[in-house]
Amino acid sequence: MTGIDLNDFSGGHHWLSPLGRVNRKDIRDRNRAKYWLNREPVHKLARPETIAKLHAVKARIEKRELFRKITVWNNAIAILDQSEVRIRDMIERDLVGVAGISGIRVGESVKAADRVAARVSAVRTKAIKKAFRYLRTKIGNVTIRGHSLAIWAGHFAAEDKSRIDKTIRVWLMAGSENTEIARQVVGSATLNGIDGMTAVTRHHISQLARAEIRPPNRRKRKSPK
Repeated sequence: MTGIDLNDFSGGHHWLSPLGRVNRKDIRDRNRAKYWLNREPVHKLARPETIAKLHAVKARIEKRELFRKITVWNNAIAILDQSEVRIRDMIERDLVGVAGISGIRVGESVKAADRVAARVSAVRTKAIKKAFRYLRTKIGNVTIRGHSLAIWAGHFAAEDKSRIDKTIRVWLMAGSENTEIARQVVGSATLNGIDGMTAVTRHHISQLARAEIRPPNRRKRKSPK
């Protein structure tokens, strides 16, 4: 206990004194503030080995996040691919007595084309909205090229409907078989559907994915009008 004067109150009551024990927290905070007021912080540079480890950890985190985003966008495109099987069956079944039949009136062909196109477009629109709802749950309601995912979904659905309607109408009026019309819409199985009209929407969504994943200075995807 040498060096402790219990009767020295110049800095307030000592924490060991009876009065000091009443308010020890304030005394402790005051002493701590006085200590840091007279002490200059010393910042030491990290060692090169530590900096290299931090960079390696950061690179692994960024790579893992990149793979996660790529997987999410691929899953969204897979939702669209699942709808193409139903669309192929729908076109082949609904046009079995109309497509490729000689003597069919133009009015009947137009009505059949409109009827099938409306059903196909409804399936595609539902699939596109489902894909973008999935994206919103996984990556959030992000803004890409100045537009939300909901705006992009409506834009892609409208363009997809226009292309499908035109394809069904043109090839039906040309006298093509129902299987050929279905191939023109969803593509052939041997080429994984890349030769069909639905592949255009898939390609546009892939471009949107690259615009969301890449840095802003590398994004070149056009915005919807």
